[in-house]
Amino acid sequence: MGLGRIRTKVALGAVAGLALGLAACQTPDYRPPPLRQQAAQTAAPRPAPAPPRATQTTGPRRLPGIRPFTREADFGNDEESALLRDLRSNGLDAAHDGISIVLILGDDILFASGSSQLNPKARDLLKAMASVLKRYASTHINVEGYTDTAGGAALNLRLSQLRAKAVADILLAEGVAAPRITTKGFGESFPRVPTRDGVNEPRNRRVEITLAPDTRES
Repeated sequence: MGLGRIRTKVALGAVAGLALGLAACQTPDYRPPPLRQQAAQTAAPRPAPAPPRATQTTGPRRLPGIRPFTREADFGNDEESALLRDLRSNGLDAAHDGISIVLILGDDILFASGSSQLNPKARDLLKAMASVLKRYASTHINVEGYTDTAGGAALNLRLSQLRAKAVADILLAEGVAAPRITTKGFGESFPRVPTRDGVNEPRNRRVEITLAPDTRES
């Protein structure tokens, strides 16, 4: 027998002996451990996102529309232009909304905070207005008071009424005929700048004076 064949038999015998030894070490009930499942397969499904919290809305806060005394009426072009020009030439910030001539007087111009007492500057302004309005006897004068939402609603309503009346009283004292004037207070309603309750907003504290043709029967 050659040397190469002897080496081959020796190697095969060694391999066979090693295999028998490994088999003898295993127990009959041996089971390989189970494969670990993927984390994505065992993870619980993610809960659906919670719906957004509903935001609390405040009461009516629409922008004001000018409420003319006579909606169907219309100034003659000449009289309308002359009245608007006279108001502006007397330092009054008058505008036209398409139906009526409107003057918006801010709270800081007319009154001290929380008061219905007119300041001296406001009296001079209203006297100038009265001097113009007396020359246009066919116009109706609607005086409306408004407040912001700071303070109680009932108190603000009362304050807006008193302020509208204070403005009208100066016009009356300066010779404007009483039947031409209507006053009303709206309190916190119809803000120029919508806000939450309890907000101090100077632009909402105002008196609006609306001038429209008076077509009522005398």
